[in-house]
Amino acid sequence: MASEFSEPVVRRFGVTCLNLLLVYKGAADVEVVRDEPSPTVIEVPDDKGHVTAKPFAQCSVEEIRRALRRRRMPASSKPLPPEVEARADQYSEAVSLRSPRAKARG
Repeated sequence: MASEFSEPVVRRFGVTCLNLLLVYKGAADVEVVRDEPSPTVIEVPDDKGHVTAKPFAQCSVEEIRRALRRRRMPASSKPLPPEVEARADQYSEAVSLRSPRAKARG
């Protein structure tokens, strides 16, 4: 932590919040000013999924954790369209038929 932030910054925000900020920085590709991380914008989702942009200095540990969970979620949780799923099954079957293990069993 000392290599990323000065001692006064660590004392002000605490190791946990700053560690979460560094993880969020990687997940969200945001810039963090080492000497003053306060204004770094964190996109915090509420319980219904609505996102509010808040400065890091105003975020709780739980809010930063929720922001991280949101960033780590897959882009879409919708099921694949049937034609895409069928094509994936065809590729999978073709690969398994050509693999050495499948020939050894066959």
